Amino acid sequence: MNPRNPLRILLGILVLLSPLLLIRYLAFHSLGERIELRPAGTDLVLRGWLQRPDGASSGRALILHGSNRFGIRLPLYRILAADLERSGFEVFLLDLRGFGGSDDPDPEDAGQFDFRGDIRAAVERLGWRDFHLVGHSFGGAIGMSYLTTTDDPR
Repeated sequence: MNPRNPLRILLGILVLLSPLLLIRYLAFHSLGERIELRPAGTDLVLRGWLQRPDGASSGRALILHGSNRFGIRLPLYRILAADLERSGFEVFLLDLRGFGGSDDPDPEDAGQFDFRGDIRAAVERLGWRDFHLVGHSFGGAIGMSYLTTTDDPR
């Protein structure tokens, strides 16, 4: 077969583009039920997406993103959330303040950068008592800080 065959070239292009198309689909596909919340002491509105499994939940997971401008819309988190949901988990993907779909804090007010308050606001809004905290990069540091400094009995 001729390597310059137009059909073969088209097939090669599709193979090269398929991962990009999948990433685009995952990044902009519905993220679940949209939830808005307000951390105590601020006028900020944070946004997150709740995904519930079909049937009974086997656990809950709160996912915190790294420091990227897309927040939780980065495909990595969608793939992780989908895997957890298929495993029976109820999953909440939270856009921390200043990222993704959440409001930006006032850069002049250091008190507006209480990212642990974002976690507290999310678990209070969801009414969760027991949950797994999954954090990537910046989100992992925020999660560890929350877990080691909070007096929240959850």
